Amino acid sequence: KSRGAQKQSVSQRFKGQLATLVARLGATSPHFIRCIKPNSVLAPDTFDPALILQQLRCCGVLEVVRISRQGYPTRYPHVVFVERYTFLLPPEKQKGAMVAGSSGVLEGCRVIVTHFGISKDMFQLGNSKLFLRAGQIGQLEDLRSRYIRSAVLIQTQFRGFKVRVYFKRLRASALRSQCIYRGERARVEYKKLLLRHYASRRLGAYYRMHCQKLIFQRTIREASRINMAARRHLLKRKLARRMHDRMAAEEVTRKTAERALKYEQKRQMAEKRRLEKAGFEGIIKDRKEKEHEEELAKSAEQGKVASEEVQTLQRQLEELKEQLKAEQAARLKAESAAQDG
Repeated sequence: KSRGAQKQSVSQRFKGQLATLVARLGATSPHFIRCIKPNSVLAPDTFDPALILQQLRCCGVLEVVRISRQGYPTRYPHVVFVERYTFLLPPEKQKGAMVAGSSGVLEGCRVIVTHFGISKDMFQLGNSKLFLRAGQIGQLEDLRSRYIRSAVLIQTQFRGFKVRVYFKRLRASALRSQCIYRGERARVEYKKLLLRHYASRRLGAYYRMHCQKLIFQRTIREASRINMAARRHLLKRKLARRMHDRMAAEEVTRKTAERALKYEQKRQMAEKRRLEKAGFEGIIKDRKEKEHEEELAKSAEQGKVASEEVQTLQRQLEELKEQLKAEQAARLKAESAAQDG
């Protein structure tokens, strides 16, 4: 702050504040407020008409109102009046009322009051303001209020129409988006159901194949067991038949050898008797030795034949055992391959 401002006196400060207040009052419109006491008991929502009328008479409010009604209480600057009521005129007259300049504004005021039928003794045109008697401005205000309400109603309807159109478009877009989304989701669910159905069918096919495979393997095993049992039975029967034939052949050979031996013994006995009768005992003895040797050779040859037959049978038994082992190994290999598959 400057040094002079710091040393202001009280009178200078009061003078400055007073000048500020006067400037503010000059920039505002004067208004007078009268406080009316509604009752003398200070109770809320209670009005005493006699007391209120007395206060109005004492304050001079009724007299001010009467004087104001006799004069021109409504006062509007030309520009404000034209701007406020020009839109009430028809379109062809609005162009003449909105001419720029003081003379144009004045002509606009005259056009407005003339159009609404206000008599000349009910208004006065000043240099800067329009003066109207009491009750004249009410018609214009009512008409202006109706116009404004109608405009607001039209704007409301138009805005509502725009909002409804926008809402319908937005709803249509939302429905379209929802349809697209639901369709896509339904397609995804349908694909999942197809995959599940395909998987269930494949699983069912694999399960049925596994069951049929087990049944087939069990059937193969049973058939192999039955085949092996049948082959074993046939081999046993064949072996028994061969043993029976061998025993029968041995029995026939034995009986034939016995018959030949008996026949030879009888022949020898007859020859012995004949030789004894003939007195050739030395010859008989030689013949006995020779026959004994022949019998030993025959018995040795028969034993050799029997041993050869026994060896042949043993070899056949070994071959049968090898065949059984090979068949059993092949069956086990086939079962293991079927289980692995």
